[in-house]
Amino acid sequence: EDSNYNTNKIDIIIMGFSMSYISVKNNRDQIMKQLFNACKTGGIIVIFEYDKNKRAQNRSNKVQDEEQTPLTSNDEYSSIDIPGYEREDDIKEYVESFGFQYEETISDKFEGTLADQWILSFKKPKSSDY
Repeated sequence: EDSNYNTNKIDIIIMGFSMSYISVKNNRDQIMKQLFNACKTGGIIVIFEYDKNKRAQNRSNKVQDEEQTPLTSNDEYSSIDIPGYEREDDIKEYVESFGFQYEETISDKFEGTLADQWILSFKKPKSSDY
């Protein structure tokens, strides 16, 4: 389905913690195609996503640090399906497959505050680049 945005009109797109919640891959692919088309040449897309493994570890540590009895055992707690990606490279490869070029991992510049998430920036290349 076509979006209401004109092609090559948006300078910056920010996607926050949404890709891992879009369950049907075809819908996610369609959204990424529309975002690529709507983004200006040289425009930026910034994607915030959770690191599934670190998020699970942080949840487990929080329960232990608070010295509370969890509603489930640690084994059960760690098996709860946590949205996110296993690897940063999975996000890079997926976004790049639509034509965006990886620029940098912004979250690497922050210590501690973003321990369970990635913030990645990508650029829409010039036509001759893709």
